[in-house]
Amino acid sequence: MSLDTKKISTINQVIGILSQIQADLITAGRETADPAKLIQINNEYMAVQSCMDKAAQAQAAANDELFKQAADAFKAQAKILEGMEEQIKKIISNVALAGRIVGYIVQILTLVGGL
Repeated sequence: MSLDTKKISTINQVIGILSQIQADLITAGRETADPAKLIQINNEYMAVQSCMDKAAQAQAAANDELFKQAADAFKAQAKILEGMEEQIKKIISNVALAGRIVGYIVQILTLVGGL
């Protein structure tokens, strides 16, 4: 059975947005010299990476059953993004950058609902 192209497209979108979040977190890290904030930003980066890993597993699925398993694992992992919004606002002093990251998180959470 072939894979649902709409769901594959959604996963591809999610991976692209997760990449944007990572790029913005790197920018945020470069904008601060506060070691505590750098550690927190790194923790958020690693959480995004764990979501990226799960999404990539879904992207690489060879059939619908494997895709569903991988997508379910990604959805469970993506729940960490829900708590990330407030944390991002606290640790990133660049309001525009923090707002963009939070916007990306909202996009991902919306897309996850369609998987």
